[in-house]
Amino acid sequence: TQDRRAADGFLNELARQVEVKYGIPPVDTEYRGKQIASFDLGADARPVDSLAFTRSAGQVILGSDVATVKAAVDAQQGESLSDVAQFRTLTGSLPEERGLTLYADQRRAPEMSRLLAAAAPLAIGPLDLSNMIVPPGAVGVSIVEQGLRLDLASPAGADTSDDPRQSRPPADQVLTGQFPAATVAFVSGDSLEGLWESLKDSLASGGGLADFEESMALLGREFGYDPDAQLLPLLDGEWTLALLPAEEGLVNELTGRPLGLVLLASGDDAGALSAAVDQLNQGLEGQRLPLETVEIGGATATFIDLESLIGAPLPLYGLDGRRLFLGS
Repeated sequence: TQDRRAADGFLNELARQVEVKYGIPPVDTEYRGKQIASFDLGADARPVDSLAFTRSAGQVILGSDVATVKAAVDAQQGESLSDVAQFRTLTGSLPEERGLTLYADQRRAPEMSRLLAAAAPLAIGPLDLSNMIVPPGAVGVSIVEQGLRLDLASPAGADTSDDPRQSRPPADQVLTGQFPAATVAFVSGDSLEGLWESLKDSLASGGGLADFEESMALLGREFGYDPDAQLLPLLDGEWTLALLPAEEGLVNELTGRPLGLVLLASGDDAGALSAAVDQLNQGLEGQRLPLETVEIGGATATFIDLESLIGAPLPLYGLDGRRLFLGS
């Protein structure tokens, strides 16, 4: 904060409003010359059951409890994240005008996983971040004329040599360059296969894996095709899911809005991917579903022509070399 008097006034008003709302006076704790105000709001309080805050030098500190706020005060006078060389290097490469910074350290993934599982367990079981690739990196979020800008910085010397998914041709890293300038939003990641396996691990920890495997087995029996075994393991490259303007298609039909979804996912083995898509086509044809093909930019795309049967379009899919695409 640049105005310490205004910051103190804000915290005093915050304490007063919390006391009025919950009928609980703050507990004041003195620590290193700072006054920490804290509230124990009870287990039924929403959105949090406890709150603590103070101003320390030029920073306003809000935390879940007194111990957390004390740790933040200690960090100002001892070793803090700003003393970590990797953090300084990564955040130093982000735009100065950013309004938000996110930082992740792969070494802390198991600890973050335990904390998240304890705080908000998922319905399908705790999400195990340690099973996912969480490379050390920093993300900066800036507001620009066109909307929000995200900048990602990762250390060039990060040791990912033990993971074969990190050693692939540079061409796999340009999927986002395949989308038009009118793209509304997109999310991108590395290895759809790795993400899929992490979700399965989460299902296993929550006791839901048996039902999932039975669903995959049912697909195999009905269509002669099991995507869990025949397709997902091949998608070990970069993937991107984009929301685009579209005047027709499945998303447009379901939402009534001029939007469409496109998924691009790459793999190292083009031959295996081609065989997997051929097997999918054969499985659908075996169910006597009407398949139609269309040439798009030199690639062959397939869609299930059910418009005349049920009046609803279904997604289109295809393969362009080592890139699988699925569109609404």
